[in-house]
Amino acid sequence: MENRERYLIWDWNGTLLDDVETCVDVMNGMLERRGLAPLKSVECYRGIFTFPVREYYKKAGLDPARESFEKLALEYISEYNRRALSCGLVPYAREILREAEAMGFRQLLVSATESETLEEQAEQYGLTGCFEAVLGAENFLGEGKAGVARRYLEERNVAPNQAIFVGDTVHDCEVAQTVGSPCVLTASGHQDRPRLEAMGVPVLGGLEELLAYLKGLRLRPLRAEDASAVFAMTSDPRVARYMRFDTHESLGEAQELIAAYGKRGGLAFLAETLDGSPIGVAALKREGTESEEADLSVFSRPEYWGKGYNGIILRELLRRGERAGIRCVRGYVVSENRGSCRLLENCGFTVERQLQFDDLSGGLFVFCRRLG
Repeated sequence: MENRERYLIWDWNGTLLDDVETCVDVMNGMLERRGLAPLKSVECYRGIFTFPVREYYKKAGLDPARESFEKLALEYISEYNRRALSCGLVPYAREILREAEAMGFRQLLVSATESETLEEQAEQYGLTGCFEAVLGAENFLGEGKAGVARRYLEERNVAPNQAIFVGDTVHDCEVAQTVGSPCVLTASGHQDRPRLEAMGVPVLGGLEELLAYLKGLRLRPLRAEDASAVFAMTSDPRVARYMRFDTHESLGEAQELIAAYGKRGGLAFLAETLDGSPIGVAALKREGTESEEADLSVFSRPEYWGKGYNGIILRELLRRGERAGIRCVRGYVVSENRGSCRLLENCGFTVERQLQFDDLSGGLFVFCRRLG
C-alpha cells in the first residue's frame, strides 16, 4: 500500500550547514601551499564549484595529473572535517525545520558526506531529532546520494512525487530527477543563481523563503503596478475594518498606500500564489534606511483568512526585515481583533503597552518583537 506521507529530503552542505566560506578557505589553503593563486571571493567560488568534484579541483587550479585525485580529496576533506563543526547553520535553519515539521512534513537528511561524519555533524548542531533518518554516502568521493534516497523511499512505499528535495547545487537537482522527485534550490549555497535557474526548477533567494514556497505562496516586492490588486483588498470593508486606513474608494488611494510603504527605507511585499494570484500585502514601515525600528502592516484577502497564510507571510516578512537591519518591530492591534492578536502572539510578539482612546472600546494593544 502506498504511503501518502509528505517528505522533505534535505541536502546538508550549503543548504543547512553554512560552510561556503569554510570551503573557500580550505581550497585557498591548498592552493597557497602549492604556490597557486587563491580564489578571490565567495562569488568566484560559486561560479566554478561543480560536480564531479574532480572538475572543481581543476577549475580552482589544482592539477590531478600531477597529484592523484584521491590524495587531493583526502587532503581537502581532512582539513574540511576539522573545521566543519564550527561552521554554524544557515540562518533560520532550526526555525524552518521546526515549522516544516509543524506543517506535517517528515524530514530526511541525505548527503554525500560519509555516514559517520554526517551523523556526528548533525548531532553537534542538535539536529538529529529533526530528521526521521540521517543518511550519508559510504565514501567521501561524491557517490551514492541518489541511491540512498531512492532505497529509503522504496522501502517505505513512498512515491517519489511525495518527496521534495531541498538543495543548493545543480547536482542536488540531478539527484532529485534521478529519484523522480520535485526539487527546490536555494541560491545562498555553493553555486551561483544562473546555473541553478538553468535547471528549470524553483530557485529561492535563501532558505528563509522555503516555508512560503511549501505553502504555495511567495513574497515579491510591492510595485506601483500592483495598485489594482491592492485596491481589491483595501476597498473591502472586511479588510479595512481593523487597519490604520479607511476603506478605500478609489484606485488612487491604493497607489498612495503603496508609495507610503516604500518611503524612508520601508519594506513592502505582495504575497501571491505561485501562479501569480494576489493573497495579501506585508510591510515594515520605518523612518529611514538606517532605522532599526519598524511598524508592521499585514492584510490579506478574506478567502485566505484562518488557513495559516498570514502566519507564513508574517514570519517571512520578519526574516527579511532582520536581514535588512531591522531589530525591533511593533504592531498596533485593536483589542477586539482577536485573530490578529493571536497571529502576533504565535509569531513571538508580546504586548508592550495598551493605549486607551475615548472612541475605541477596549483600547489599542502595542505588540513588540525584537529581532536578531
